[in-house]
Amino acid sequence: MTTTPDDPRFAQAKADFVDGLAQLEAGRPEAAERCFSASLRGVPGRVSTLVNLAAVRLLLARPSEALESARQALHGEPDNVDALLHQATALALLGRHEAARRGFERLLAVDDRHVAAWARLAETYKALGRHDDARRAYARALALDAEQPEVWTRQGDLLREAGRHEEAAQAFREALARGGDATLNGYYLASVTGDGPPPTAPAAYVRGLFDGYADDFDQHLRGLLGYEAPERLARRLAAHAPFASALDLGCGTGLCGPLLRPLARRLVGVDLSGPMLEKARALGVYDELLQADLLEALARDGGPHDLVVAADVFIYVGELAPVFAAVRAATSPGALFAFTAEPSGDPQQGVQLLPSLRYAHTPDYIAGLAAAQGFEVVALGRETIRNEQRRAVEGLYAVLRRR
Repeated sequence: MTTTPDDPRFAQAKADFVDGLAQLEAGRPEAAERCFSASLRGVPGRVSTLVNLAAVRLLLARPSEALESARQALHGEPDNVDALLHQATALALLGRHEAARRGFERLLAVDDRHVAAWARLAETYKALGRHDDARRAYARALALDAEQPEVWTRQGDLLREAGRHEEAAQAFREALARGGDATLNGYYLASVTGDGPPPTAPAAYVRGLFDGYADDFDQHLRGLLGYEAPERLARRLAAHAPFASALDLGCGTGLCGPLLRPLARRLVGVDLSGPMLEKARALGVYDELLQADLLEALARDGGPHDLVVAADVFIYVGELAPVFAAVRAATSPGALFAFTAEPSGDPQQGVQLLPSLRYAHTPDYIAGLAAAQGFEVVALGRETIRNEQRRAVEGLYAVLRRR
């Protein structure tokens, strides 16, 4: 049954639609969804309502439902640009990148000056491993509208990954000049220039990196990279066991947990990423799990511990003095502090921020810091930590004892 403008149901549907727009403008997507859904019950198939419903469902992180709303809108208007954008965006969020590519390219065949479509197509090309195409798509978006700091940042990140560091640095400067995230772009810029690196990676960057990495983390590290740090650290610690209380800093999905559990009567894990901690919790080996950064966790955990472990954590921390001081405060005399670090290739720089966005440290820096912070070196050397392109990559393994 159809409705006409003089039908009371049409008037109510229109009122619901207008209310939905107001709720969306006010930042209340759940309320907006209810209004748009009510409007569609009064006037089914209305394209403008379906398009807005798709947009709201994307905001609510429900891409499957957004995809269906966009498809219904496109059934009514096959070339509706907003519906095409929402459809392709939903496909990308669902990991259907080849279908998303086709969707964005179809949209751009209708409107080749659509800036958001070029930017999202670039992200899709990157997900497909087509990095040259991604850089060209970002460049096209910026040629249409250069006042987009996030696009400059993403373009810079692609250039950084390609080893085109001078071009990357310029892109990050453009992002900063246009009001881009100063902390993030400053971190990226320092990684390619070597100038003024921040003491740690931005917390939001690390959290975002691992929130999206949780489902594939173990398979990537174990299967693809042959990650060995947990086992090598555990072997070094077994001779000193048992421990009354162990703290696993940056525990992630809990790769160290099953190895530390037999060595410690109490085991606490700490990580910034909630999804990572959910994976760790499912193992059932930790007595307690805390979502916090390193210094916050060390300050509030209560301790004292007689073992603190940090496997592959300090690649996100440059200046380690605050961490060493906090570990000392959270441990008892004689406690062990065991960790890995990426070795710096420049002996003149104790700490480096590399273009890979990883911090690297020299053995001399670690040994000097240990002495200054009241630790003695039990072991400090290089050994395989992972494999990249079938080549063994060495890391620094350190075991320190608190005096």
